[in-house]
Amino acid sequence: MTKTSILPNAIQLPAGKIKSERLIPWFAPRKQSGFFGVKSGKIHPHGLLVELEKPLSAEDLLKMVQEHHKVSLSKKEAVALLEKYITALQTFKAGNILFIHYSKTGEFSIDKVAESPPIEQNRF
Repeated sequence: MTKTSILPNAIQLPAGKIKSERLIPWFAPRKQSGFFGVKSGKIHPHGLLVELEKPLSAEDLLKMVQEHHKVSLSKKEAVALLEKYITALQTFKAGNILFIHYSKTGEFSIDKVAESPPIEQNRF
């Protein structure tokens, strides 16, 4: 079982505002880019990779999603996709800004947009 101690949170660019929304890839991508917000189900173009308090497995992530949304894939397919996602995240480090892109077949690739987030604007 693959686990991760890092996971993207939504970030608004260029403002640098970080949201407390965990991000995963779309199970059935309708768009050519963007992460899926676990709670809201909204598209988020960018994610800030953050350290987790405790490591999460693909099954843990699937349970989080299922609390808020119906998953169109079988459990086996969903877990396989999330394990691939977790493995892809391990090539980056906490603080990196990530972007996800999908091919026409539904495969995804993750790219680093920046080493670290911009300083949050309009904070005070």
